[in-house]
Amino acid sequence: MLKIGAEQYAAIGERSFAARMDTLLRRHFPKETAGLERGALDAEVLRQAVVAGRYGLQSEQGVATFILSAWLLGPGFDARIPAITERLADSQLAEAEKAAWLEAFSSALLHALSR
Repeated sequence: MLKIGAEQYAAIGERSFAARMDTLLRRHFPKETAGLERGALDAEVLRQAVVAGRYGLQSEQGVATFILSAWLLGPGFDARIPAITERLADSQLAEAEKAAWLEAFSSALLHALSR
């Protein structure tokens, strides 16, 4: 009987998540992703997922919110914008609160910039 260990499940989960994010990013940002190979986009998704984890964003929704924010605001957005750094590093906030705040902040910022 074939047994799959915890590390193998984790690797399968990472690949599945990266594939779903790849699909989402290519669907919503076709011009920006057109020149990116699948492996390069997957690597960036997983890199951003690691950064999200440093802030306690571990759920698929929390990590996806962070990755979409990075896509919209640019890599390193969390370090460049002090309000984001402060809010994400706040240990008093639950993950869901951080993700909701990040989504609202990114949305408000993009709306203000589009004016």
